[in-house]
Parts: sequence; structure tokens; C-alpha cells
Amino acid sequence: MAIVKMSKIRLVGLKSDAEKTLDFLSKYKYFHQEPVALSDGLTYSDNSEKTDDVLSIKAKLSFAIDYIKKQNIDVLQIKKKNKLGAESYGQPTKTGGVPQEVEIDTVYDIESQKDEILAVADEIEKISLETVDIVSSLRTVASEKKAYGLYAGFPLKLNTMRDTRTSSVIVAVSSSQKNEINFDDVNVVFEEYGEVPKVICAVCLKEDKKAVLERLNQSGYVLCPYNEDITAKQKLVELERKEQQLRERKIELVNRVLTLTEYDFKLKLLYDFYSLKGEQLTVDNTTAKSEYTFIIDGWTPENKADAFKKKVLKNLPELCIEVSEPSEEDLPPTFTKNNGFVKPFESITLMYTVPNYREADPNPIMAFWYFFLFGIMCGDFVYGLAVVLACGLAPKFLKLGKGVQNFLKMFFWCGISSTVWGLVFGSFAGFSIPLKEQLPFFSYSDASGANVYLGWFNPMEKPIMLLGLSLVTGIAQLLCGFIIKFTAFAKEKHIVDALCEAALPGLFLISILLIGSDIFINIFKSGTIDFGAKVLPENIGGTLKDAGMYMLLGVLALIFLFGGRKAKSIGGYFGGGLNGLYGIINLTADILSYARLFGLGLSGAAIAFAFNTLVDTIFMTNVVMMIIGIGVSVLLHVFNLAISLLGTYVHNARLQLLEFYGKFLVGDGKMFKPMGRATKYTEIKD
Repeated sequence: MAIVKMSKIRLVGLKSDAEKTLDFLSKYKYFHQEPVALSDGLTYSDNSEKTDDVLSIKAKLSFAIDYIKKQNIDVLQIKKKNKLGAESYGQPTKTGGVPQEVEIDTVYDIESQKDEILAVADEIEKISLETVDIVSSLRTVASEKKAYGLYAGFPLKLNTMRDTRTSSVIVAVSSSQKNEINFDDVNVVFEEYGEVPKVICAVCLKEDKKAVLERLNQSGYVLCPYNEDITAKQKLVELERKEQQLRERKIELVNRVLTLTEYDFKLKLLYDFYSLKGEQLTVDNTTAKSEYTFIIDGWTPENKADAFKKKVLKNLPELCIEVSEPSEEDLPPTFTKNNGFVKPFESITLMYTVPNYREADPNPIMAFWYFFLFGIMCGDFVYGLAVVLACGLAPKFLKLGKGVQNFLKMFFWCGISSTVWGLVFGSFAGFSIPLKEQLPFFSYSDASGANVYLGWFNPMEKPIMLLGLSLVTGIAQLLCGFIIKFTAFAKEKHIVDALCEAALPGLFLISILLIGSDIFINIFKSGTIDFGAKVLPENIGGTLKDAGMYMLLGVLALIFLFGGRKAKSIGGYFGGGLNGLYGIINLTADILSYARLFGLGLSGAAIAFAFNTLVDTIFMTNVVMMIIGIGVSVLLHVFNLAISLLGTYVHNARLQLLEFYGKFLVGDGKMFKPMGRATKYTEIKD
């Protein structure tokens, strides 16, 4: 469990072999490319045009993939809801989901079919454009149907009523029921058709047309804008026919896309092929080239360096290869190798920074503390068991990506921690289990045996014990961080820095623990199990308290004396000492940050207790209500578990990243990103 050592690689060859070399490095899967420092006669390539071409092809392929997926989803919904015309569509297929694991050669082999696949992508693009036109036309037809529908009751052709030399013909429509018109003082003849909408056809002298139009306008009538050699009903029939044709064509296009679903995986493979080509172009942009040669620098794990060299000499014998150890000036990429317990927790560290190549891997110790603290904050046997079962069984029944699987593995381990701490707290979905008999090897604080429950203590009954446990745990983790820092300084032979920046703060934490030992001992003795009778000697708290006071004074004095040791002036020396004391104040605040364990642990227990009381009060009256109550109780506890997991995940990560890692982690490293992994729809097998 450590950061893997790296070997530095330099490849030199003819420019004509550059592309073949990049293909080889992608397929090797363990080569991290590093930009080559330019010197006289060396330049970088400009692959901007090729990159644009690759991006254009990827965009085309991505659109085709997304379009196929959308059409399949839409048809699935239509058939699921059994909508009108559902039988007209072909059989949809579920696409997307978890990336499929493939060999990298499978991705490269798809290049031989690129013309056929790109032709499919072009066809899908044309289908999408035609579909857009159809949708637009359907909207236009719908609008026209609505407009011509107003005149459906008018039996005459729309252009038969024309003005003569002396008279005018007016056709208008009103969709209001209040459409009575007063033509008493106007010489006009008119006929009305229908009720709502009502069409009126009026004939008047030309000199009266203005008056007729005013009366129609006042009554809410709108002039007919159409002048076609067809009746409104005939026009509506035409529009219905056109609408039907458009819908049938749209269904044809959708069904054509459904048949092209067989190309979905090939489209994805080709997309990932061009992703790898795009990655190679990016690498090529930082590959040093002369007029005839190229130089590629990079890293590979030290344990694979010999095998890598043999593969290069076998597959690319025309290349020159140099394998060397990293120099002091180099910063190799960070590649961690951890066991099944630690690996899932690496994502927590990456939220903060990438560990530095030259420091010890912080993930193993952080994984332990994250696991340990998680149980305190979400300590319930039933809740923990539910998380263990859910996260353990989900990968067996669901197809999940590697990222999700690692996330579930982390919560699986955290669920185990919650289960163990649930036994410690005697919490079973907010309930406690009473003990009828004393367990062996322990003395109970309640000699009568009354109100004695399984577990060390119940946070709801002994909240101060939980607070004390939280602060002691915080001091222990911070002390662990300073021990790691001391070890790192000592390894670099910076003994003075190790003593001043790690040992003294660590001794300060120990002194605080000793000063509060009397309080902590009394707190821990108040639980169901009396540790004082079996483990802790009598009156030890007072002795430890006195020792802690002397240690604290000595540590503060030393911090002040050595805080400004690097200053070049008296003022700077005293300022450095005061700054060192100020840092101790911040360290005290860090200890108090671990009260989060107390807050989250107590809140989860309190909510569970409140839910149990609520269900017991309302539902535990008869058999029917009890059955309902059980269902309600399950829902409430699922909700409590969800918010507890979310809060614990976030606040636990904060304690690791700020309080713990802030004490020793150097960070600012760079991730080991080997070529040949820049895929989106597939995962390359290791």
C-alpha cells in the first residue's frame, strides 16, 4: 500500500514513425506522457487543424449516439403508456448505461469500418433535420387547421364572394356568443352561419362598406383573410391529409432510427477511437521534433519498466529508448496501489489534492480514520446493516460503472463501522435492548441491574459521554497526523523542523489530553460498563492532570523560543514565537471541530427516537394501525438514514481534508494518467 515508484522514459525516433509510436503507447496503457523541454533545433507540432477534424467527427458521432438513445427512449415511453398509434412503431432497444469493458485493440479495429459508421451518422443527421422540418410543418398545419376551422360552417368557396362595381361582399367571423349586430341605419343584406364560431356574409353598397366594417368590428368580428377557390371544409380535409402524411413520414423516420440502433455500439467504439486519436494529437503537440526526428518523454511504473523496454525493442526496433530514475528536479506522476479496503477511500483524498510523489501515501491511514469516524457519526446497528446489505448486493444485481462501484464499496465498509458502533451505543433503529442478566468480565455502574441496556452507553441518555469520546478521538487523529509529519521530516533529516513543527504540537495535544484526563475518565466511567473497576487505576486522573499542566507550560515555552528560529532579526524572532503560539490556538479550534461527531451522532439518534415515539403514539392502537405504523416507521427511518449518510459523508470528509490532512499532507502532485484511457463510452481492460 504505497505510491508506486516511477521510471523515466525517453523515446527517440524518426518523424515518420511518430504516429506508429503513439499508437503503441496508447495500447501499452501504462505510459504517462510528459511534455519535452525544448532546446536548440527542437520545436512542437501544430495539430490544430487535425484536432478540429477529430472534434468535428466526434461531435457528429456523439449527436448520432444521443439521437438514437432519445428516439428509443421516446418509443419506449409511447409503448409503455400504450399511446394512440403505438403499434406503428418498431421495437425499441435500451441504449446507454454503464460503459462496456473492451480490449483496446477492439477500439482500434473499428477504424476499418469508419466509412460505414460515419455514413450511418450522416444519415441520422439528415433524419434529424428532416424530423425538425416535419415538426415545424405539423405546427404550421395545426395553426392553419385552427384558423380554417373558424369557417367550417361557411358553405361557399372562399373566393366566390367578390366585389362588383357598385357593391361589396364582406365575410367575417366571431368566436363570441355576444355577436348581435345592429344594421338598422345601414343598407345591407347579410346571412349568418353557425353559432360559435359564427360566420357572417354581408352584401352592401360600396359607400356603406366603411359603416358595415365598423359595426362588425364593434361586435367582435374579424374579416376573413382567405381568398381561395375552395370551401373551408375542403381545405380542412386537405390539411388533415397533409398532417397524416407528415405523421406517417415522421414514424417512418423514427422506425429507421430504431433499425440503426444496431450501430449504437459501433458508433461508440468509433467515438472512443477518435478520442484516443485526439489524445495522441495532444501528446504530439508537446513532442519535441527536429527536421527528421522526434523525442517523447514520459513515465511508467518502475516494476513495468523492463517489460516496457522489451516491448518497445520488439515492436519498434527502430526506436532508441532510455530508462532512468527520476532526478531531484523531476516530479513524477502519482500512482497509488492499495488493497480492497483502502482503494475506495482514495476518492476522498482526490477531493482535496493529489498526493505528492515524494511523500508517503496518506490513503491507508486516512481510510482507517474515515471508517472509524463514520461509525461514531452514524452509529446504529440496523442502519449500518442496511447500508452493508444495500451496497454489498447492488453490484450483484445492477450493472454499475467502476466509479459507482468504488463509491458503494466505501459505503459498504462504512456500513460495517456503523454496525459495530451501533452495538457500542446499543442503538437498533433508535431502540435499546435491555439486559436481564449481567454479562461476564464487566462490572455495571448500576449495581441493581435496573435500566441496564446492551452496549457501552446510549448517546441519548449520556450525551456528554459522546462529546468526550468525540474530543478524545479528535485529539488522537490530530496526534496521528503530527506523528506522520514528524516521520516525514526525520526521513529528510530535518530534525529541528521535525521537533518544532511536529513533536511540539503533538506534545501539546498529549498535554491537553492529560489535563482533561480526570474529566474524560469520569465521563467514560459513567457508561453501562464501568471501566474504572476493571481497567483504570484509582485516582490516576489527578496525577495525569498535574503532569499535563507541567508539560503544557514547557511546550508553550519551547514553541515561543523556537517559533522564530528562522528569522534574521530580533523582531522577527519574537514575532515568529508569537505566531507559533497563535498556531496553538488554531490547533485548539481543530480539536473542537471534532464536536461534529457529537452533533451528527446525537442528531441521528434523536431523530430515530422521535420517529419511534411518534409511530408508537399514533399507530400502536390496533392490528390494522400497527401494520400501517410499521410501513410508516420504515419510511421515516429510511429518510433518517439518508440524511445521516449525506451529513456524515460530507462532515467526515471535511475532518479528513482540513483538520487531518492539514497537519502533514504536502499534496500538489499530478495524477498518473496513462495514454489509452481517454474513452467515454467504453472502459479499457487492464
